[in-house]
Amino acid sequence: AIDGFDYVIEEGSNDAKIYEGRGDAYVGLKQYDAAIKDYHAAIELDKSNQELYKKGVKAGLKTGKNKNAMAFINEMKTNVGEKEGEDLRYETFVYPAEKALKKKLKSMQATARNSKDAWQMTLQTYTFYDVDGDGVKELLTESGSSKTREKNLKIFSYRKGKVKTMLDRTEYGVVSVKSFDKTRSMELHLSG
Repeated sequence: AIDGFDYVIEEGSNDAKIYEGRGDAYVGLKQYDAAIKDYHAAIELDKSNQELYKKGVKAGLKTGKNKNAMAFINEMKTNVGEKEGEDLRYETFVYPAEKALKKKLKSMQATARNSKDAWQMTLQTYTFYDVDGDGVKELLTESGSSKTREKNLKIFSYRKGKVKTMLDRTEYGVVSVKSFDKTRSMELHLSG
């Protein structure tokens, strides 16, 4: 299938659907970087086609690099509209994270409610807050034991389709939080 698209493109076709079709074929072959290039080329020819941006975002996510997906979202904001780009960002990153983190919170609350062990840490407070400044909120929880007065802070983040622990600390003060993209470092100043 790709050979057919290559031939038409080499013959000088400037049809966005040809690049889109070849991009789709590359996705089927799990050649996501090649698909991304074709979706960008298709967008250059048909800037108003919102489906192209969505396909580009999906291919970008398959590479495991959020920046590839964000490039299409930013292009959409420029070419189609700020609101449409923000809607796509929310649909791609924010909504799945919120859904997964709320499920994690419910699981933690159920575990705390059903615990028969008086020594076990019980969930006391929680909040959703954008810790790392990427526009997606993380789940911060504080648990404690009435027997030991020990406090435990955990921060959960949603990355690559999974809830992951960014921080798990029992002491308070200035704490470091793991940065997933290794380009940011952050500190939380907590009072104990």
